[in-house]
Amino acid sequence: MESLFAILLLVALVIWFVRSRRTKRNTFTKGEQQRMTIDDHYNIDRQRKAQELDHLLEKINRNGIDSLSAKEKERLKQLSR
Repeated sequence: MESLFAILLLVALVIWFVRSRRTKRNTFTKGEQQRMTIDDHYNIDRQRKAQELDHLLEKINRNGIDSLSAKEKERLKQLSR
């Protein structure tokens, strides 16, 4: 009877451990102590794109739109959407 109780307890602990690990699947590491969520990644990517767009717009302001390369013009269209 005690061995059955020990087996059931072990099974319950394994199930708890597996479920607790599943809830952490949507996070990514940002170093050893911090965790980054999917939202953090989205916001960082959005900020990076805004900085890239600002850089292209500053270049247009300084030198005109003709100063952009074809690749930069295409990127400007993508970032403006």
